[in-house]
Amino acid sequence: MITKATALILKHKTIVHSTDGCATKITKWRVNGECQTWKREPLRFRLPIKFGLYLFWEINECNCYLFHLEDDCPALQGTAKQASFGYEGIS
Repeated sequence: MITKATALILKHKTIVHSTDGCATKITKWRVNGECQTWKREPLRFRLPIKFGLYLFWEINECNCYLFHLEDDCPALQGTAKQASFGYEGIS
């Protein structure tokens, strides 16, 4: 899971994974900017991400449980990172 502390550290073009509920399909997103925070709402953050050429989204405090770092991917645990886990379409 991506937390606010993790989002503040991530740099541009870092790979972030999202998986479906059973962790069988991996989608690779790239960080597309700097993490934004708010002074009046300390738990709130916004990290812009990108998939492909035209699809943009954000990781925030509401959907951060859907994303994780490439090194922490549950689908790749115990297996070698292979080219078969490349960019796959979003369902």
